[in-house]
Amino acid sequence: MSQDFSPELDHLDLQIIKEMEVDGRQSISELARKLEVGRPVAARKLQRLLDEHIIRVVALSAPAALGYQTQVLTGINVQPGEVNDVAERLEALNSIHLVVTIAGRQDIFIWALFRDPSELSSFLSAELAKTPGMASTETLIVLDMKKISFAYLASDDDFYQKLSLETSGQASYPVLDQLDMDIIKELEADGRLAVSDISAKLGYSRPTIHAKLQRLLEHRCIKVVALARPRSMGFQTMALVGINVRPIEIDIISKRLATYPNVHMVATTAGRFDIMIMTLFHNSTELSEFLRAELGGILNVTSAETMVMMDVKKLSLSFFSTDHRNLAITN
Repeated sequence: MSQDFSPELDHLDLQIIKEMEVDGRQSISELARKLEVGRPVAARKLQRLLDEHIIRVVALSAPAALGYQTQVLTGINVQPGEVNDVAERLEALNSIHLVVTIAGRQDIFIWALFRDPSELSSFLSAELAKTPGMASTETLIVLDMKKISFAYLASDDDFYQKLSLETSGQASYPVLDQLDMDIIKELEADGRLAVSDISAKLGYSRPTIHAKLQRLLEHRCIKVVALARPRSMGFQTMALVGINVRPIEIDIISKRLATYPNVHMVATTAGRFDIMIMTLFHNSTELSEFLRAELGGILNVTSAETMVMMDVKKLSLSFFSTDHRNLAITN
């Protein structure tokens, strides 16, 4: 597959993004040493990527570490002419972490997280159903999130693998207190915020904040990473794909899909589809080739429904910050 990156990014820019996708809090000195460039060069390059909003550095939280055990994917049909208005209303709901307008059987697709099934029930009956402009909804319960990845250059690591164990109850996290939550909130807004600055903001000693932060990172409750705009990385085509397979092959095929670099989310679901994936490609030709050769050929799925993502209104793993677009996926 061709590496069709934006012309505004050179080789060193891409190296910096790759390193920062792995560890967004590494020092400029460490970054310069790894890339074998001078510290001023590394600092200037990184600052440009941040200033021009090509990347953001934020803390991603593991939902289960914060008590979120129930996830759903919901397709929504709206009244004629109401797509953008309904999408804006859904953006404002804290439980919803993904809002995209799509071309397909439905108009909007969302991903929402809840602490338990009762919260989900309340959301479906009290919030979603009463949103003005709604016509109908179809909800898929996420049984197992096999992959969530927002890295375009770096390989997935154990943070995302641990996320994939959450819905099956295999992942365990320490109990978090209010100070932990406050630290996460600060890092959701700015992942490179210095420990001394967090200490001053929250009114605790620097050693206390440092110890708390290290615990959050070591137990993989959070990961601080650089998140790049997909279009800056050359990705022009984004699509959701609902997949059906033989029941005996659900686990095998979902695990295989999780190994594909262009597949950034893989969820096994209860509902019309056995598996839902989110994909990013450089162009529609690459998407077509994936659907034909991989899904239709190598993986031999029984059926697939493609929903091209027209506009990403919201994509966030922020649970405390008010910035709903913290994954910088839009232009």
